[in-house]
Amino acid sequence: MPQLSPRSNGEWLAISGLVAHGFGVCLIPRLAPVPPEHRVVRVRLTGSPVPSRRLIACVRRGSADQPLIARGLAALDAAAAALGAVGAGGERAHRGAGGEGGNGDGTYP
Repeated sequence: MPQLSPRSNGEWLAISGLVAHGFGVCLIPRLAPVPPEHRVVRVRLTGSPVPSRRLIACVRRGSADQPLIARGLAALDAAAAALGAVGAGGERAHRGAGGEGGNGDGTYP
């Protein structure tokens, strides 16, 4: 069985088509379209651990203060807080954390 990693909605359509024809099962995001002619059933995953995704917002240094970008980042922060989002290491999602190679303050040399 091939291991497929979709990167666009067109690929989700292809994968749901394969499932519809009996060529396996897949995990598909709720927002990915599945045409009605693909006779597949979506089953919500429950239990522990709950599947999740990590969302990282990256902006160019100094641009986080621009009004539209600041509002977008604030909306992401609010949505993460409402969902109780925590990172893989148990840390709460937050802005300004330095990533690999960063200075620890969200900037890079």
